[in-house]
Amino acid sequence: MKLRPGKYENRVVLLAFLLYGCLLFDRYAILFLLPALVQEFGLTQVEVGAIIAVQALGWGLSGWFFGAVSDRVGRRAVLIPGTLLFSILSAVTGLVTSVGQLLVARFVMSATEGATALPLFATVAAESSDKR
Repeated sequence: MKLRPGKYENRVVLLAFLLYGCLLFDRYAILFLLPALVQEFGLTQVEVGAIIAVQALGWGLSGWFFGAVSDRVGRRAVLIPGTLLFSILSAVTGLVTSVGQLLVARFVMSATEGATALPLFATVAAESSDKR
């Protein structure tokens, strides 16, 4: 059974929507958990700011680097491992026991998110028709 071009395009966009929704949910979930984390770890405002900053830094640097890598080696070669690693590291974030571990876990996890996001955008742009 051969898929019609529009049907394939819709599936790609739907999968991209779901994946990016999971990425953003995880990225911003920490903001809603911060009051509990402040109480649990006794975080200072500087440490709270550092948690937010390392996420943005990890996302930006890895997006820049892995966006270029995905252009050279193929988007699938970056998207699939990035998605798997992001999922695993999301769970690892819940196992941390110190502020240092939380900073490292959030940085590495956001780096895998950034590595996934830019190739995902490029895939949707490449698979979408010009009229859409």
